[in-house]
Amino acid sequence: MGRMAATIVSSYADLGELVIADLDLQAAEQLVAELAPTAKTNLRAARIDVTDTVALQALLQDLQVVLNTTGPFYRLGTVVLEAAITARCHYMDICDDWEPTTQLLAFNDKAKAAGVLAIIGLGASPGISNLLARLACDRLDQVDNLYTAWSADAGAGDFNLSDEGAVEVGVSAAIIHWVQQMSGSIEVIEQGRRVSGSPLVPIAIDYPG
Repeated sequence: MGRMAATIVSSYADLGELVIADLDLQAAEQLVAELAPTAKTNLRAARIDVTDTVALQALLQDLQVVLNTTGPFYRLGTVVLEAAITARCHYMDICDDWEPTTQLLAFNDKAKAAGVLAIIGLGASPGISNLLARLACDRLDQVDNLYTAWSADAGAGDFNLSDEGAVEVGVSAAIIHWVQQMSGSIEVIEQGRRVSGSPLVPIAIDYPG
């Protein structure tokens, strides 16, 4: 996700500089080298361990906006947002975990007081899928239920559960995230109220024709 975001943002000509920061400096430098020939903005690689609060704040103090694509978000979401607020750096993320979403929303007043704009959940699901759902609902006469779904094995060229080579260092954050979200219960909205529910529910879908 970070690679895709950096690729897109590097095409924006009105940015002064894009800093690609990673725990693995060599990986960040390699991505900078790959993007440099077509980039329309200056690129710089940096090493950062987001659990090192002092180093993270120092990095963010010189930046205007940070896009947090680290994961899993239930472990690292609030860490980066809190550092961004302290550094007075605007914040965006692609958080799709429900627990840190409620924790991130609790930083609203602190972010406002610091003059920091924080936008969470800008990923695919939730994020773009929510917007697509709203567009679909606006074009229909009546909507009783709306479901989003995704393939468990991802797609060609994406992370594939059967591709052992995709997990080169430890366990993928995507898998950790997936197991976490399927475990226990999740908070859902029913009839306007927040209640605890099951993360997985069987649904039968009848496609006409």
